[in-house]
Amino acid sequence: MAACENQSRAIPFLEVDGTDDPTFGGLYRNAYSWAVRNGCKVAAVANASDEQAARRSVETSSHLRFATNTSSCFELSGCAARTRYCTVTGLQHHWSGHVEPGCPGSSWCPPRGVLAGDVDT
Repeated sequence: MAACENQSRAIPFLEVDGTDDPTFGGLYRNAYSWAVRNGCKVAAVANASDEQAARRSVETSSHLRFATNTSSCFELSGCAARTRYCTVTGLQHHWSGHVEPGCPGSSWCPPRGVLAGDVDT
């Protein structure tokens, strides 16, 4: 995600991703991009679109803010605006904490109940 050319202030950022979501895969690139935008203290990476490099940078620059049996939320340090990311183990492409009907017409998104220890939105 490219930075806005005329971003005049830091913007709070929160991303929540389920580890079983088939669209999961850009969490750390997004968090890294927003960390840079928000002036957080993150280690530079040679290629910001490299998910594993972004993950190493973000993970070493953040601290745990909240955890349950299935969820972990982290905040990056030294930011001009809150910059946070969360992962929910076992969550597919759903909102955390509620019984979901699935995604009608999509075989990859079956209905599920609430995961034990899920964060309630």
